[in-house]
Amino acid sequence: MKDYYSILDVPSNASQDKIRDQYRFLLHAWHPDKFPVPEQKAKAQERTKELNEAYNILSKPAKRAEYDREYSFQSSNFDHTEKDREQKEQKRRAEEAKQHNPEYERQRQEQAEAKRQRAEAKRQRTQAEVQRKKAIARRVRLVGVVILFLGLLAGFVPTWYPDAVVALLQSYWAPLSFIALPVGFLCIGISSYYIRQTP
Repeated sequence: MKDYYSILDVPSNASQDKIRDQYRFLLHAWHPDKFPVPEQKAKAQERTKELNEAYNILSKPAKRAEYDREYSFQSSNFDHTEKDREQKEQKRRAEEAKQHNPEYERQRQEQAEAKRQRAEAKRQRTQAEVQRKKAIARRVRLVGVVILFLGLLAGFVPTWYPDAVVALLQSYWAPLSFIALPVGFLCIGISSYYIRQTP
């Protein structure tokens, strides 16, 4: 948006009479007929057009009030934009100054090294935890094999055992084979799956 007050060379609080007198003075000074050279005449015509446009707005109180509101709002936004741009420029210069500073470069390298060491320590802890869980899974699988073996053993009672032993096994141990077999298979299956899936 054009600054009509600057075009008429009057302050923003100028009276209507002041605006009218200044407009007439500038219009007379920039009259195209006073300039014989075509380039100067064209410039005078452009200047006269700007003067007429500015006076058309500022000479009418309603249009002037609306213009003042819009122009002050845009000026405020422009100021904020300029401040943001200046702050970004200052921050960029500060970053450039830091990058050329040997002390800053040394600190940055130390921070990168510390970050790398933390990542390495975390990886080692994770690897140790995985190995511990795999060891537990292997023990569970071994327990499953033992349970499965005992379950299978309980299902087959040799005939050459003494009658008292056969009766004891058939009464107490043989029914447990129905529980031992599924539990053994389950332990072996889960532990083997975990060991295969774990890197």
